[in-house]
Amino acid sequence: MFPEKLNHEVQDAATGVGTAEWPTTMPGTQSSTLASTAPGRGQAELCRKYGVDEGNLATRRDFLRLGEEDRTILAELAPWARSVAPEIAQAFYEWQFNFAPTREYFDRFAQKRNMPIGTLRRHLESAQIG
Repeated sequence: MFPEKLNHEVQDAATGVGTAEWPTTMPGTQSSTLASTAPGRGQAELCRKYGVDEGNLATRRDFLRLGEEDRTILAELAPWARSVAPEIAQAFYEWQFNFAPTREYFDRFAQKRNMPIGTLRRHLESAQIG
């Protein structure tokens, strides 16, 4: 159904183990809308890869009813969010790895990649922490 390369990208995107790879600013803007955790990748490349542009972001904000005041409040809460992210990620994955259906998924995922389950869990948690 998908060309091999696209199919691989779709499968990787659906695994839930990727880290956010958003650039810190949109090309040609001074906005710090997006945050990068992908060292070595160009911002323009990532924006193209994920179809991110200012129009697309504006549509997403409209959908979420995320106005300028809300964005300001969220930006002010960012330090707090970073401080509690490790605890939240640990609790979230504690549940995920103890719930049989998701644990089975993670076991299959790790086994397919010849990865110890503990390594996968550490990767997942650290991806959420940023």
